[in-house]
Amino acid sequence: MTLIGQRATLASLAVLGIAGALIYYTSRDLALPDQALDAAPAGTRALLRMDVPAVRRSIFYQELVVEAGRDSAHRALVERCGFDPLDQLEELILFVAGDSAELERTGLVARGPFEHERVAECLRQAATETDTTMERTEIEGLPAVKIGRGEAVMAFVGRRGLAWGQVETVTSVIKAVRNEGGRASSDELLNRLYTTIGRDREIVIVTHIPDPWIPALRQLAQSRGEDVARMAEPFLATRAIGLGARVSVGLAVGALFNMRDSEAAEVLTRSLREELDMLMNQPIISMSPIGPALRRVNVNQVGTDVNIAFDLQQERVENLFSLAERFGGAASGGAPGPMHGPGGMFVPPSGATPAPAPADDPAASEAAPAPSEPAPTEGAPAAP
Repeated sequence: MTLIGQRATLASLAVLGIAGALIYYTSRDLALPDQALDAAPAGTRALLRMDVPAVRRSIFYQELVVEAGRDSAHRALVERCGFDPLDQLEELILFVAGDSAELERTGLVARGPFEHERVAECLRQAATETDTTMERTEIEGLPAVKIGRGEAVMAFVGRRGLAWGQVETVTSVIKAVRNEGGRASSDELLNRLYTTIGRDREIVIVTHIPDPWIPALRQLAQSRGEDVARMAEPFLATRAIGLGARVSVGLAVGALFNMRDSEAAEVLTRSLREELDMLMNQPIISMSPIGPALRRVNVNQVGTDVNIAFDLQQERVENLFSLAERFGGAASGGAPGPMHGPGGMFVPPSGATPAPAPADDPAASEAAPAPSEPAPTEGAPAAP
């Protein structure tokens, strides 16, 4: 985030904090619904819900954000405030709404025990360092703040809710919360995907795949080469997707692809199973930490739905990050990692049988496929 962007964000939070007390007294009886789809307006085409504390506890956040140094703006905010404002953020909902051709409106809804006055006191000085214009306004009877010269506004929805977006978008959120306007939960397909895939998940994504997107997606896949285009083609008959993940401990992922018909679902199921078998038949993969992860992938079809699921323990996830670091070190020209010998040659993990050395006879040079464990059936425990 640029310095200007950081200052604008701080200024926005400061103004919201200053207005917090007034908003509290005028909207204290208003509360965000428990279900994320009930807080998003009708016409929502895609929605992301995130359990913020769970994500911040995860190894993914620690490795990809903290250890990678991508949290500098956050650390500066904590240093300025003397406390962590993100500790007050419990849930984040991002939605995109519009017709099937264009997604015209983007909105954000946040939930948490916001301490408006404390945050305002901390950020007031930071707000003076930017020339961003701010104007107090009102939306659906609730105080709000207009930011900059555009149409973006922020408004508190009760003591524990926050809505951000264009005026029309924030208005639709407030009406959805009050159940005075349409809700995203009225979309039967999105609601089914969210209910099916979102149970006990800390990150949930549900989205339609509009028909006008398909040619562009196909062209994008083809631009990445024949192999990518071949693997992507079965996915292009998808109507909607639901993704759910638990990341705070280990990694559990469920994906539900709703296809245009049962034939397309059969094609995708068969394609996924063939790709998994092909990967597991490569000794360099089956004997690495990736092998056990792939063996835990389960692919099933029910009518027009294709379900993909796997669950990895924390130790498995840590091993995969270690593997990525080793390959990353070798790719950057550093010293060979623990899985690489002289010249960067791959060395199988301890206890694994190395692949046969190349022979003069091309037919003899192919290593025999490593035996793979069968994928666990649904409802049965996966192999450790």
